[in-house]
Amino acid sequence: MYILEVKSLEDLKSLGKHRELVARFKELIGKNTKVNTKSWQNLYESICDYNDSIKKPDIDQYFVSKEAEVIFYLVELSGEIRLKMLGLTKSYYSNKNKATKWRNSILKLIHPDKCLYQKASEATIKLNSIYKEMIGNEKQ
Repeated sequence: MYILEVKSLEDLKSLGKHRELVARFKELIGKNTKVNTKSWQNLYESICDYNDSIKKPDIDQYFVSKEAEVIFYLVELSGEIRLKMLGLTKSYYSNKNKATKWRNSILKLIHPDKCLYQKASEATIKLNSIYKEMIGNEKQ
């Protein structure tokens, strides 16, 4: 489970030590961002507040197409935020068939032979990198 996917205080506590999780959370949101994380409850509330603030945007308002949205997520975002915006969970990392279906559906949208966006090639490289990581972690 990723830190941004916690659904309860117990989920959060199961991820590790408080100090390490505070550091990981601050790294995700920016080290200069002030958050009240002195207790487990404060940290959990800060994560919930952050998640509420980054709800997936309405594509019609921010992106000209689904292709542009996906390319943006692949090229401009990183880490847990990119995975969340792409709809990835741990289950994709343990199921090769699921990972392959996901990769192929994205590839149909952004493949440079069909997609004319400038960063389609770069996005395809990042997509394949994520996919290789997924199938490399597959449980045998």
